[in-house]
Amino acid sequence: MSKFVLFDAEKGKIVVSLDQGPVGAASTAPELAELLKSLALDLRQDRMYCSSSIDWASEYGFGSDGAAEAIINAALDQYSEAVV
Repeated sequence: MSKFVLFDAEKGKIVVSLDQGPVGAASTAPELAELLKSLALDLRQDRMYCSSSIDWASEYGFGSDGAAEAIINAALDQYSEAVV
């Protein structure tokens, strides 16, 4: 069964929720990659979404609107390299 993963921006951190419940937060790509690793996500099967707060990250403690998305993308790249 696939998991539902939601990324949300809050106070300068990426908050990760799994199947409707928060499971952790990270402020850097390496921290987020480690969190994803601890959740044993399947990048091919699990469904991953970003809340609108990721698009408007500067309103949620990030330096720019693109900063949260950049952290998520870098963390997913790091995670995919670690699980291959």
